[in-house]
Amino acid sequence: MNREFKTVNYKRFDTKITPFTCLDTVNGFCDENISKQDCLEKCQNEELCNVGYWRSNDDKKQNSLGTCYSYNKDILDQTNPYYFMQPSNKGSSVFIDGERHSFPPKDVRYIYSHDVFYLQDMNGGIVDNSSIDDPGVMFGDGVGTPIKIYSVYPTYKYLHNRDTFVPPNSFKIKNYSFVLMSIDDTFIVMTRINSNTLSPTDFLFNTQYIRWYPGLIRNQMLSGDTSNCIQLICRDKGRDEFLEYGDNIIMKYGGFQELFVDHEMLYFSNNVLKNPYYFKMKSQVDVSYCDGKRCVKDKMSNVDKDKKIYRVGNCFELC
Repeated sequence: MNREFKTVNYKRFDTKITPFTCLDTVNGFCDENISKQDCLEKCQNEELCNVGYWRSNDDKKQNSLGTCYSYNKDILDQTNPYYFMQPSNKGSSVFIDGERHSFPPKDVRYIYSHDVFYLQDMNGGIVDNSSIDDPGVMFGDGVGTPIKIYSVYPTYKYLHNRDTFVPPNSFKIKNYSFVLMSIDDTFIVMTRINSNTLSPTDFLFNTQYIRWYPGLIRNQMLSGDTSNCIQLICRDKGRDEFLEYGDNIIMKYGGFQELFVDHEMLYFSNNVLKNPYYFKMKSQVDVSYCDGKRCVKDKMSNVDKDKKIYRVGNCFELC
């Protein structure tokens, strides 16, 4: 295979976290005592590899032997490795297939796991409460409550017999994915309270509510149980396409019960809605863009859609 890879010297990945451990490589293990050139060629010649990482055994020397990571594209195709690169003062290099991962990244306006956003309904209301003392998830015309999104169930088959996978920050969310929505920086999640926790009166009148409720986000992400999660569906896109800010999205609780807003409160329906109820996400992600030679930071939703933006704070030093 003759594939052109971009080599970035003195950059590194954090190999203690997914998706950059040895288990995330094509073969499920790293190659020891290999040269940088051999590591590059190994990834170039492996169809499943589109990102490689080489770390020298001898501190700052680029011409020594080291450890080679040939990462599996089934994992990294849902993100862009440039978001994960960190500076290194030691002998290390990153190899990236330019056809698969553009630089600078172009897929900036997709919805990523761990993004923060405002949730709007089809009538222009915005989620505007931040307390579990409220009766439910309330929509109003206020400034909005920041919500964080977590991908729960990966849309690809996980590898190497690892039972669970938690997509880290910067993983794009595919159409039909299951997610958790949490009030930003809390463990208060958007959920339906199980009927066996309610009184008979509550059961009669309140089980239609979607509420903010304390939940163990990490446990739910690790379990892969989607029964208490929200499925995101955009009918304008195929199942394997990624969701973007501005998409008209149908939300289904547990993948079955459609969500809708009535009298400024979020409900779920046990029946199929006659007309789909759409929601949109308004990004509150921090981005940067070039204003001449100056790098400016702002929220994504505040920047004109025609402006080239970056999901890093330094504009990738391109200004």
